[in-house]
Amino acid sequence: MEKKSITVGQLKKLHTMLHKTGLTEHKAALVCSYSGGRTTSSRELIAAEANALIKFLVRNDERQKLVSRIWYLAFECGIIYGSGDLDMSINTGKLDLFCKTRGTVKKPISAQDLSELKRTHRQFEGIYRRCQQKRQKDQYIEDLQEGIRICTDNEEYEKSSILKKELETITNKSKRKSDERVFVE
Repeated sequence: MEKKSITVGQLKKLHTMLHKTGLTEHKAALVCSYSGGRTTSSRELIAAEANALIKFLVRNDERQKLVSRIWYLAFECGIIYGSGDLDMSINTGKLDLFCKTRGTVKKPISAQDLSELKRTHRQFEGIYRRCQQKRQKDQYIEDLQEGIRICTDNEEYEKSSILKKELETITNKSKRKSDERVFVE
């Protein structure tokens, strides 16, 4: 029984995914691995082998997207920063340490499989949301303080008093939350 060779569509998809995942330079090794050592040329793959390799590349692409999203969220929250080569290697270590000590999975990002990366991504989305809420609250407090200053300068004391009460209400809410925390030794 003759096995079906790779189709033109599979070949295009394979090369697209290799390029998209940045694995083009490893094409020969990947093809050799998925063909059981039979060939290093993608044109000589059997349809089933090509299918398996494409599925691997699609999963790898999804994994890379999740890692990129996690890095983006970490940058936005200020967990990591900088863009130089040294900064990036330091950031890798910081992010791995953060994931090992505070992450939901307790593993460095490079050691996480796809399902674990999804959990880590959800965690970073939550951190990002809280970070955005804090930024909005801080901006609102700054705006209230500026409003109080302007009202006082313009001798609009009633408006200033209303803004001051609003500011006290907001700042007291955050103080009450920290007062409620219980520390166990």
